[in-house]
Amino acid sequence: HWGLGAWVAAFWVANLVFLLEHGRVADAAGHARASDTPGQPGSPARPGYGATAVLMAGLLYLPGALQVLLHGTAFEIVLVLAATFASDTGAYYSGNWLGGPKIWPGVSPKKTWAGSLGGLLACLSVTLILGLTWGREMSWLVWLAVGLALNIGAQFGDFFESAIKRSLEVKDSGTLLPGHGG
Repeated sequence: HWGLGAWVAAFWVANLVFLLEHGRVADAAGHARASDTPGQPGSPARPGYGATAVLMAGLLYLPGALQVLLHGTAFEIVLVLAATFASDTGAYYSGNWLGGPKIWPGVSPKKTWAGSLGGLLACLSVTLILGLTWGREMSWLVWLAVGLALNIGAQFGDFFESAIKRSLEVKDSGTLLPGHGG
């Protein structure tokens, strides 16, 4: 299992490097204004998510996600999905309602700090409620820690997906779950 863990860790580190580099270049280009076009004079080229990375994603991420479905309990699957949906939904509504300063406009122009905190609170609430009512024998502090970890993962994934979409110059990544991951 150490070998697989090392591959997964390397995959996430590579994704984090891509995300940070994409954000750095986008911020240097003036927070990715709509008029910026990669390749025009004075506009730094944005890093791409290359074919090798797409292959690694297919070889590591997709089977890893399927492992959760194949080997996770019903509770674990519901917890991860509910926490992710709560993060996205809480962030969307609190960000739209409260507005405020943007987190990282070069990567995801609409994400605000208020949205991030709203997503965190929604995720913590759902995780705590599910954890305590599903009959698991763990402290409420453990459930809050699980919710924090799931929310960090959800928000990292959201930023990462935004960076990939911008590097590939596509608006939406899918329509299977409207409002979640589109």
